[in-house]
Amino acid sequence: MFEGATRMFLACPPRRRPGRTREALIDEVVTDRASHILDRVGRQALALSFEDAWEGFAYYVEKLCELQATDPAVAAVVGGRCPDARRLMTTCGRTKDAAQQIVGRAHEAGVLRPDFTDADLVFAFAANASLARATGEAAPNG
Repeated sequence: MFEGATRMFLACPPRRRPGRTREALIDEVVTDRASHILDRVGRQALALSFEDAWEGFAYYVEKLCELQATDPAVAAVVGGRCPDARRLMTTCGRTKDAAQQIVGRAHEAGVLRPDFTDADLVFAFAANASLARATGEAAPNG
C-alpha cells in the first residue's frame, strides 16, 4: 500500500491536489519511512558497524542502490528530486553526513582512493536512480 501511495504522490500533478504542493504531500507521506531506512543503513546498523571499512563502504553503496531500485521514497531522497520538501531534505542531509563518515573511514583504512569523495557517491547514486527509473518496469524482480 505504501508503495502505491508514494508513486501516486510523486506522480500526481499539483493541480489535482487543491491547496497542497507536491512537496508538502511528499513530506507527509515519504519522509518518516525514508528517514528510518536511510538512517538504519548509514549509521546505526550496518555500514559503520563492519569491522572492515571496505566491507562497510561496499555494503552502503550496494544497499542504497538496491533501495533506490525498489523503493521510490528512497530514490526521491537520494536523488534530491524534491528540493522543496523541507523534512525530506533534512533526511537527505543526514544521509550525506553518514556518507561522509563512511568515505572518511574507508580513506583512513587506506581501502579507498584518496581522490574519491562523498560527491562521487552522489554522482553514482544519481546515475543509479536514473537507471532504476528507466528500467524499473522491465527489470526482473528478485
